[in-house]
Amino acid sequence: MHLRRFVLGMAMGLVFGGFAVAWPELQAQTAAQTAKPAEPSEPPMEPAAEEKPLPKLEEMQVPDVTTLLQGKPLCWVVTIKDEVIVSEPVKPRPFTKVAMEQLITDWPKG
Repeated sequence: MHLRRFVLGMAMGLVFGGFAVAWPELQAQTAAQTAKPAEPSEPPMEPAAEEKPLPKLEEMQVPDVTTLLQGKPLCWVVTIKDEVIVSEPVKPRPFTKVAMEQLITDWPKG
C-alpha cells in the first residue's frame, strides 16, 4: 500500500513538477505573442477571377499541319457536354491497351 502511494506520488510530482517548470516558458511565449502587433501571415486573398466558360467542340478550329508537327503537343479532352479542355498530353491514352490487343488478335496469321 505504501509502495503504491510512493509511486503515485512520484508520478504526480513528475507530471506537475514538469508542468510547473514549463509554466514560466508558456507564460513568456504567450506574452511575446500578445506583445507583437498582429501581422497577417498570408496576404489577403484576391477575389476569384471570373472563369470563362469552356469552348464548345463546334467552336474549336482544327490546327494546321505545321502547328501539329512543330508546335507544343496538346490534347483536347472533350467532356460529355461537348466542352473542350485543352491540356498537356494525357498519358496513358484512353483505350490504348484495348486497341493494341485488338490489333494483335486481328493480325493475319502466317
